Amino acid sequence: MTTETAPTQAYLNETNTTSLLITCIVFLVLDTLFVVFRFISRHYQKAAFGWDDVLMLAGWFTCAGLCIDGMIAPSLGIGVHYEKFIATMPEKIPKWGWNGFYAIPILYCFAVSFPKMSILVLYLRVFVDRFSRICCWTLLGVISISAVVNVLTVGFQCNVPSAAWDNTIPGGHCNNIQAHLTYSGIPNILTDVAMLILPIPVVRRLHVAKHVKIGITMTFLVASVGLVTAIIRFVQFFLNTYRSDPTYNAAPLIIWIVVETSIYLISGCLLACRQVLARFVTSRYVSVIYSWLQNATKRSQSGPSNERVNTNHKSGISGLRRGSSADAFAAEGQYYPLEPTVPGKVLVYLRSGVEEDGKFEKGLNG
Repeated sequence: MTTETAPTQAYLNETNTTSLLITCIVFLVLDTLFVVFRFISRHYQKAAFGWDDVLMLAGWFTCAGLCIDGMIAPSLGIGVHYEKFIATMPEKIPKWGWNGFYAIPILYCFAVSFPKMSILVLYLRVFVDRFSRICCWTLLGVISISAVVNVLTVGFQCNVPSAAWDNTIPGGHCNNIQAHLTYSGIPNILTDVAMLILPIPVVRRLHVAKHVKIGITMTFLVASVGLVTAIIRFVQFFLNTYRSDPTYNAAPLIIWIVVETSIYLISGCLLACRQVLARFVTSRYVSVIYSWLQNATKRSQSGPSNERVNTNHKSGISGLRRGSSADAFAAEGQYYPLEPTVPGKVLVYLRSGVEEDGKFEKGLNG
């Protein structure tokens, strides 16, 4: 016969709310700053408001909602041991239940999807070859369907909603929501891997110096940095024995939810922050890389230029080719002059290629 020992006072006094509050405050500030930087940069570029901006704003609202929810959570009992919670705050059980079992998981489903969808819409502006665009649309569809399925699964996890936190309700039955939130991370990780690989063939076909290719690749890889936090969150959910102490064990899970979604948002904003970052980053090639990306995205907003390459442009390009090939980007289509912050007379060629010195240079389609 075994006897359960009563929890000690030291055990009951333990909390892990401080790390939760600090994480939520820090990432709420960072999320807001990077979204502001994104739109300041687009204002400088005189870029039209597009669907990627709409999705990024939606991502900010949901990420901010998660951060605010995480800051409210300690007042609802999150971060204290369950024994103390039910003994001292029984009136807060319904609010804790609605917040922890419904509000946070549903916000997470959207917050993890909107920034990734925004990045893919940006890719649709940059990529012109059919295969890459089909991959982008496929990933958009997978992420959208996954978000809807996850929201419905969370919303209907119990036949009686309050049964999620009250197992005394007659006939109440719930699915294992922690298992769902854990294993729903697998499609999320797989789409991250696909987004990581997607730009590589396009960049390989660019006619630029090797170190600039590496720089452009690293720029695109910024968009996939959320893969690391997605894997960490998956491991945390997999190892966390949530049901053994739901209020106390929920705090680290919320922390990793906030970190993962915020990293997706920040990495998506970084792709459009060249104008702001250029004021702090003096590297010549970083500016060139960001200018290439930005001018490529203008294609869908302003349409191809009607100007032709004149003799001065051709001689300028020839000079660049003899000088620093790192500044000469050959991609498909019409050209766009880069912004004044970029050294040299650099031209970007998109979609159709350019006849130069009797040689036809192919672009992204190789």
